[in-house]
Amino acid sequence: MPVDVDTFTVDFFQTSTGDEDFPWDFVYRGVDIRTRRLESVNGSAFAVLGIKDDNAIDGVSLPQLKALTFNQNPIDLSDGSSNLQNNFSFAVHTDVGNYAKLRLSNQAVYRR
Repeated sequence: MPVDVDTFTVDFFQTSTGDEDFPWDFVYRGVDIRTRRLESVNGSAFAVLGIKDDNAIDGVSLPQLKALTFNQNPIDLSDGSSNLQNNFSFAVHTDVGNYAKLRLSNQAVYRR
């Protein structure tokens, strides 16, 4: 599922792979039934913020975001990952230079 943070666009129906010319910032990839990750694309980068409640994520300011160290390493969301829990938060430095903070909440893993 590709996501573009700059335009608030998410392809929920996965009609695209995130590899075409649209300026996606990251893609959610399900590798197999237990392995999932977020991958940066088009030059965007991540910085893991850890577990943040409402007040903590709201308290992360733009100067703080700009001071973070970003990289293009995938964010692991696989079964057993410490990232796969409510309130896991991360920042994105987008392909056009914007900054965003995101938080996962009410995550669920579905099995077929």
